[in-house]
Amino acid sequence: MKIRKKVLILLLVVALLPLLASALLYQFSLYRLGSYFASDTRVFLTANAHEHLQSLVEDYTHLLQRDMQTLTWVVNAQIEEIERRLPLTSEVPAGYFTEIEQAFRKLRAVVSQPVSSQSVIFISGLQLNYPPEKDALLTQPDWYRLTLEKRGLLQSVVSDPERGEIHLVVSAPVQAPDGAIQAVTAIEVPFTDQYLGLQLPQSWRVGGSWLLLRLVETEQEGVEKLKILAVRETGDSAAGWTYPATATFLETDSSVELTPILENIRSDKPGAAMVDYRGRRMHWVYGSLQAGKVAYLIMVRHDQVVAQANGFVERVKKQTLVGLLVISLVLLLVAGGVALIALRFSRILSGPVTALAHAATRLAAGDFSVAVPVRGQDELADLSRVFNDLGPKLQDRERMASSLALARDIQRHLQPRVAPEVQGFDLFAAGTPCDETGGDYFDFLENRDNGALRLGLAIGDVSGHGIPAALLMASARGVLRTHAWCHNGDLGRLFQILNRQLFRDAGDERFMTLFYGVIDVTERSLHWNSAGHGPVLCYQGKTAKILELSTTGPPLGVVEKSSYLPLGPIRLEPGDILLLGTDGLWEARNPAGEIFGIERLQRQLEACAELSAEQIYASLLQEVERFRDGRIQDDDVTLMIIKSRAI
Repeated sequence: MKIRKKVLILLLVVALLPLLASALLYQFSLYRLGSYFASDTRVFLTANAHEHLQSLVEDYTHLLQRDMQTLTWVVNAQIEEIERRLPLTSEVPAGYFTEIEQAFRKLRAVVSQPVSSQSVIFISGLQLNYPPEKDALLTQPDWYRLTLEKRGLLQSVVSDPERGEIHLVVSAPVQAPDGAIQAVTAIEVPFTDQYLGLQLPQSWRVGGSWLLLRLVETEQEGVEKLKILAVRETGDSAAGWTYPATATFLETDSSVELTPILENIRSDKPGAAMVDYRGRRMHWVYGSLQAGKVAYLIMVRHDQVVAQANGFVERVKKQTLVGLLVISLVLLLVAGGVALIALRFSRILSGPVTALAHAATRLAAGDFSVAVPVRGQDELADLSRVFNDLGPKLQDRERMASSLALARDIQRHLQPRVAPEVQGFDLFAAGTPCDETGGDYFDFLENRDNGALRLGLAIGDVSGHGIPAALLMASARGVLRTHAWCHNGDLGRLFQILNRQLFRDAGDERFMTLFYGVIDVTERSLHWNSAGHGPVLCYQGKTAKILELSTTGPPLGVVEKSSYLPLGPIRLEPGDILLLGTDGLWEARNPAGEIFGIERLQRQLEACAELSAEQIYASLLQEVERFRDGRIQDDDVTLMIIKSRAI
């Protein structure tokens, strides 16, 4: 018999009659006086609150639609004014922009809100921003690019976190008589506090909020979240809308509760839900998506919505306090009796527990053979069996960890410990896997033919990381080292052999990018083949320009019968630098999810071009670590630097 049943029978025998009588008395009074009324009241108050909040959200949505319709009318009028005055030649006639400004000034009077700007940007690069005291557009705004892509009217809500502002923008293309797009015009108004007239009932305001949300796609492919654009507290002391300075997403205490809300908003379905938010039960009511994928959401505390029902429950509790005191006295007497009986049987229960505690101490000290005797069929016996299985399993995990450490050691020995010393060149390379083992590969291969030295440079990246990637990397290394200098140095033939071997070894789920170049040290020339690996950068010392070496075919192991035509030669003059790396370098991310990128890599290479190869390597890695700002490395990083120098 299970221990739970033994204890249950014991407690029932000792406390059945008094506990049952007191529980029935308490439940009867509480149910009759409290639950009957409070439950129905909560349901009614909740339904009424949702209906009222949904009407408020709809009012907000209608106001936004009204403003967008007004702005749309103004933009269409701007288009007519601009198209009517479009020059027939490429030269803009004198006074053209003055006429446009006058037209903009007249149209501005139609909008009830203050207008931030009216703009027109021509495809040729000419642009007008009214009023003229506004800052000129230094770069083309997002609405300009999106309107050209859509080739039609665009309504959007644009946030500016740096200034703490949100604007309503309507933009549309301006077409020439032949239908070609000549320009894009837009009107922009600030998202103001004109909606503050829509207020919540006084009893709901404390702790509530209005939110303006945008449905955005995060950096995880296919994952969408609700970004908070603006917040307005509903309390009496609340001011207007506030704008988060950094990207903030709508979250709940449980992601399960947020999923159906996100699905409804994504499907343009308004609705209401009760969620746990920052430790409180809240009512969320939200509207459908509007222009620019934005929607309104209002949140109100549940305890304020059902405050009347809760007050009634509190009164019922006070009335039943006397009954609870009586029950407490009865339970106190029962508890005393149960404690005496439990003391009698404590040794029976504590013996197996003590044995488990001693055995756990030995197991923690590394004795994996420790075991405890199994007696009976209760929960303690089940626990003893589980404990006896734990030691061998922990021992297996320790063996696995040792094996992984050994695998990493072996992989480290497969790669060069130091770069070779080659006259006229400064070489350095190293790699850092993100797991115990990695899929990055780099190598130096030397060949002397009649006294002439040729140096092979190899760097590759197997898809994924860990043990499978490490095994495929080792296979590629073996094939490359076996055939590198065969076939009279034919790089095309070499890559066909590599591709065919990896196609057979990798299966359908893995592949490898590989760059292999051969430097003729005497001629200072480079030939190369690149199976989808890049970018490979060549810094030219004389001109301080950076070239990107082209790839010559798809990654290895994807298509069995692929051809790879080598490129080159290019001459490496003193001061030139070759940078060969894997994507873990330029795809490193900071805590905000931003990618380091090729442009930052190029700028840093230009900044440290005068340093030695090892110093360039250290400078680049230090810049990547600074950019990552403590974020964990999530991919293997390998970097090879070859710097040509004067003899």
